[in-house]
Amino acid sequence: MKLALFVLLLIFIAGGASSQQTYIFTGNGLWSNPANWSNGNVPPAILPSGSSIYLYAASGDTCLLDINQTIAEGASLNATRTKLIVAPGIQFTLSGKVNMYETNADSILICNHRWTTRNLDVTTYRNGDPIPLVTDPNVWKNLTYGAYCYINNDPANGAIYGPLYNWYAVNDPRGLLPAGWHIPSETEWNEIFDCLGGWSNAGGKMKEAGTVHWTSPNLGATNASGFTGLPGGYRNFQGTFGNVNGFGYWWSNTTNASNANQAWHFYLSYTSSQALSGYFEKTWGFSVRCIRD
Repeated sequence: MKLALFVLLLIFIAGGASSQQTYIFTGNGLWSNPANWSNGNVPPAILPSGSSIYLYAASGDTCLLDINQTIAEGASLNATRTKLIVAPGIQFTLSGKVNMYETNADSILICNHRWTTRNLDVTTYRNGDPIPLVTDPNVWKNLTYGAYCYINNDPANGAIYGPLYNWYAVNDPRGLLPAGWHIPSETEWNEIFDCLGGWSNAGGKMKEAGTVHWTSPNLGATNASGFTGLPGGYRNFQGTFGNVNGFGYWWSNTTNASNANQAWHFYLSYTSSQALSGYFEKTWGFSVRCIRD
């Protein structure tokens, strides 16, 4: 049975531990409808910490929660269920609906590889640990662990561009991306550029067309690839934001062999149809895209 449901909004609030409870969601529609729960026991508005929700999923489906953790088929406890566990000491406020997305949702085949069509937007690692949100530039520039921020420290920008992550978050062993996806290597980025006609032309084919988000003239932008690159700008090694609307930057998972403090990235510019690249310090904040394993 394939679920075609809507979005589950999870808002973290503080809470104490309680005895474990289990709820099994089996049908389409609202959380509040008892008919959608196998035991008829609808979760309370505040789900007690230590509780488990089992979601029935068809083979190949991915349950993408809007906190951007993914419960993939590979994480199933048995052939028909996946499980979300609420960590001890944490409660969730539930509102709205649940959404079961196809594995291929929000992604597109580009040159025989499946890429996501929007920037990563997660605030927890794959295991549920929170990624630190760092707004202070003096803290940001001295980081040696994973962190994220919103462009100009404005969360409203996250809805458009996604957060900016430093490279330590990219490389964290807890996993920045949902199961089944990874951050592209320098080689994988180069492959897509070559497939799209080379570095001199690939940039235009990867940029969102028009000037809704990009600064004019957004030279050569056709988005022929479907990549839909957006100009999220950067946060540099001093914690300063820059180039929003003019440039988009994306990390690779590749460290500079000549300088362990740097990693490879590529970027797109409003003044060029080229794909451009370089090495920057791992403390910089860039956007992240996912490629299917």
